[in-house]
Amino acid sequence: MKLSNIYGLAAGLLASSLATGTWAATFPATDTAGADAVAVVDAGGGGDYLTLAAAAADFNAMAGGMARNWTIEIASDLTETANVGIANATNGFTLTIKPAASTTPLIDFTQLTDNAGPSGSLVIGSLLSGWTLSTMSGVVLDGSNNGTNSRDLTVRNASAAVPFPSPIHIVGATNTTVKNLVVVNRSTHTTNAGYGIRWTNRDNNFPNNGLTENNHITSTAGTQGQGIGYTTSGTPTFGQNTTGSVIRGNDVTARTRGIFLGRNGGTTTIEGNTVRVNQTTSGFLSSGLNHNSAGGATTFTTIVRNNEFLQLATANTSAGNFGIVGIFCEAAGASASYQVYNNVLTGFAATGTAGDYSVHGIRLLNANAAGNMLAEHNSIYMGSVNANGTTAGNLFGIGVRNNLTSGTVTIRNNIVLWEKTAGSAIFTNDTGGTFASVGNNIVSSGNVAVRGATTYANLGDWQGAGFDLTATGGQSVNPTTTSPGAWVSKTANLRFAGGAAVPMAPVASSTILTDIDGQVRPATDAWPGAFEQVGITVPVELDSFQID
Repeated sequence: MKLSNIYGLAAGLLASSLATGTWAATFPATDTAGADAVAVVDAGGGGDYLTLAAAAADFNAMAGGMARNWTIEIASDLTETANVGIANATNGFTLTIKPAASTTPLIDFTQLTDNAGPSGSLVIGSLLSGWTLSTMSGVVLDGSNNGTNSRDLTVRNASAAVPFPSPIHIVGATNTTVKNLVVVNRSTHTTNAGYGIRWTNRDNNFPNNGLTENNHITSTAGTQGQGIGYTTSGTPTFGQNTTGSVIRGNDVTARTRGIFLGRNGGTTTIEGNTVRVNQTTSGFLSSGLNHNSAGGATTFTTIVRNNEFLQLATANTSAGNFGIVGIFCEAAGASASYQVYNNVLTGFAATGTAGDYSVHGIRLLNANAAGNMLAEHNSIYMGSVNANGTTAGNLFGIGVRNNLTSGTVTIRNNIVLWEKTAGSAIFTNDTGGTFASVGNNIVSSGNVAVRGATTYANLGDWQGAGFDLTATGGQSVNPTTTSPGAWVSKTANLRFAGGAAVPMAPVASSTILTDIDGQVRPATDAWPGAFEQVGITVPVELDSFQID
């Protein structure tokens, strides 16, 4: 190539970079204000760094932190022999980590030992040598190589007994986004919980306003593998919690919990996720989603909507508080609010020998005997699982299993198909507080409901106590045999075939005015369950017609 052509090519690249506001560079000792910058990591030598660890070391060493927006582009597969911590002040700028255009790289972490500081393969917000947090905000981990929702970047840890494993761990960093990634937790550790994507507050450094969106997460190698989790380290102030968490549109396959919320107050939104849990070892209380209190918060709202829990399996054989729960909401605050609606729960299975343990669809737990809980327009199929239900409250479709003296629980417009002869479709072990069961379609091979010490064997008995009256849509119509409009598959997503579900009656009123697919739901005369039915289209044949 002629020298003039080389100069021309370089000038063209420079002009293109300036036009888009980016320029490939290494991280300087002290950052300076200017155009957005890109640092390229390419194990083949075609970038600024050979490893993500080398890029992180330079980023962490920048005196004073960031003075402009930076992007770390992954341009090739990377084998990272040591875990990576990224921690420096962002100063209002954005750090983005993403694949280079048209690449589908794998970041393969191979370290087999735990870090001295926070655990995890890729840690955002703290150094690894200790809990050395930085004031990070606005970090974006984006797995798309083209700015859409494609999942082009894979992050995984070693296939070994790695302790406290998490391929991605966010520590205290606020306004962080983790999206469009394929995340694989391959640790085979049997005693330490491992998460695909983990968020942690250290003392009062909370990862507020975190977004976990459109990731494909697998965490099944170890018996305690979990998909997405919020955890706590150190000694946070009682009543202080992570706020503004959103977990949306993820596909999660886990061993013991799909989604775990350990210290989430404020408003937390869990929506549009697909979750599968298959626990193959006894001695666990596994769950699709578990909000395990809120760290002493007295006021919080947790919204669980439009999710599909398609496998909920346990191999438990131990009696006691073990087994499997679809959605487990444990209120710790007097003003706690749980809104659980438009969810599908199916795929329940108990593969161990029969025992006296828990199998619950939606489990609402009022730890402080207060709070407000709503379960509305959910579709639940509970097959004949291998659990004996000797202890009252161990088997139910939707219920409250704790004190209810001053709280409010509303169970409304759900479809519950209960095929176990033991247990009940609806359950509450107290008669205090304000309890309403309205507009539910309950089909049960066992009892329809239990409230306090009273068992209601059939819908007529339950209606005699004033619940699920026919006038408000209470009914017992099997959604697997109703024609037209029966469930296409009770082990898939519980969607109806086309047409109206006759003779299923509409409900009197709904407060959730869109269904799981975003279709408009009327305030009156909607269908029970997560899916709003469309009307029957009647074909009309005309041999001829004439306009006079």
